[in-house]
Amino acid sequence: MEIENEIELLLFDINNLEKQIAGKQRELRKAKVKLEKLESMELMEKRCTFSNRLDEALEKYVD
Repeated sequence: MEIENEIELLLFDINNLEKQIAGKQRELRKAKVKLEKLESMELMEKRCTFSNRLDEALEKYVD
């Protein structure tokens, strides 16, 4: 009987750990999406800066 109780406690602990792992995996996925959005925004900002500089240079040399 004592061994059965220990097994049940261990199974309970395993179940809780699995839930914690699943929660951390969700957090990691959310963080990855946020990072991808930030990287995309940074890339767009760099493109806009480059485009603006190109426009300025063209205006300077075309006029």
